[in-house]
Amino acid sequence: MSKEKVQKIHEATLRILEHTGVKFVHPDAQKILLKHGVPMKDDIAFFSPDMVMEWVGKAPSSFLFEAIDPKNNLTIGDGHWARGVTIVTNLIDRDGTQRDATIEDYLKIQKLYEANPNIGFNGGMTVDPVGIPPEWNDLVLNYASLCHSTKPLYTAGGNYEEMEAVIEMTRTRFGYSEDELRQHCVLVGLSNPNTPLLATDDMTETILTFGKYRQPVVICSAAMAGTTSPVTIAGTITVTNAEVLAGIILAQMANPGTPVIYGTASTAADLRSCAIAIGAPESALCVKYGAELAKFYGVPSRGGGTLSDANIFSPQCGYEGALTYYASRKHGINLMLHSAGVMNGYLSMSYDKLLLDFDIQE
Repeated sequence: MSKEKVQKIHEATLRILEHTGVKFVHPDAQKILLKHGVPMKDDIAFFSPDMVMEWVGKAPSSFLFEAIDPKNNLTIGDGHWARGVTIVTNLIDRDGTQRDATIEDYLKIQKLYEANPNIGFNGGMTVDPVGIPPEWNDLVLNYASLCHSTKPLYTAGGNYEEMEAVIEMTRTRFGYSEDELRQHCVLVGLSNPNTPLLATDDMTETILTFGKYRQPVVICSAAMAGTTSPVTIAGTITVTNAEVLAGIILAQMANPGTPVIYGTASTAADLRSCAIAIGAPESALCVKYGAELAKFYGVPSRGGGTLSDANIFSPQCGYEGALTYYASRKHGINLMLHSAGVMNGYLSMSYDKLLLDFDIQE
């Protein structure tokens, strides 16, 4: 993308942040923003251009992502890249049957990621097993990842209690004190705004908890052009950019210097069904622009993967997965999530597609 296009999106984003604003519903976020002089009307925050650039500029351009086994440590940012876990809910078997995942499936997938030397990080919610009480889900899955992987770990977001427990569990596994933990990045968390322009409670509590311990957090928008965001790609990218920058500003105001990752999972909506279209050409374009904007602001990027909208294992899995993967690699995404197995608009994965995607990335 040309510098002129980046600058146009940046300038349009600044206008949104200054005049339209971003809605922060969490009282802790509101207190932090008001403390730092951010004008607010009700629960909508307005950021001046100077404020945006000052606070975004406090985020580091890279960090060392540490593993249980130091030989698996990763540098994220500054031209380095890594690929890793999938986040979906259920499984599609070879005969096309869609079924609930079990904890046995989760463990098998963790072990497959662990065994593949091309996969840099593990953890997360590769599938969402049935039978685990919702309040225990993050803890159980993080515990399983700690038991079965020596690679750096990624986790889904959540509320204060869940995030404190997951970080405490990981800190204990590494043997760090709380003060020592703040000197080491051992867990990357995920926070998602709701498009259009809404910072949710879980997003806020994930950002603030990870920042408290100086652990990296991905701030990732998943706008859908034509439904939750403007139908044009330029408009969708601009809204995405505003949401991500607002999250970065909150993270830096709460804990300056907290590592953050500019995330994009934005794409088009299928206007026949209003479902997200992750294998569409717009997905690759959003990855391209997200990577370029992250470089513009001097922070690492997250996006892409081997994505497909297929709901059975078929040639569609191969060509969509290969093209979306190529977009991530070509444009310099630093942290590639959804690197294998993803189908059906982020809802499902299959073992067959996971192994196909491993081959694509050889």
